[in-house]
Amino acid sequence: MVRAGVPTDVARSISGHKTASIFSRYNIVAEDQKRDALERTQGYLRAAIEQQREKVVTTPQPARTQ
Repeated sequence: MVRAGVPTDVARSISGHKTASIFSRYNIVAEDQKRDALERTQGYLRAAIEQQREKVVTTPQPARTQ
């Protein structure tokens, strides 16, 4: 149910697990879910870095006097 997008609390209620720890014991995370999570995280970080780059303002260097 969780993989189908059902919120954890709802899935736990439907499946009859009384505690989150018991539910999580049987909610095995698949390798493709881990891979997807890492890809999403990388995308988020790339976007955050790009936003920071757009905010950087370069100022002209003062002319040097000798």
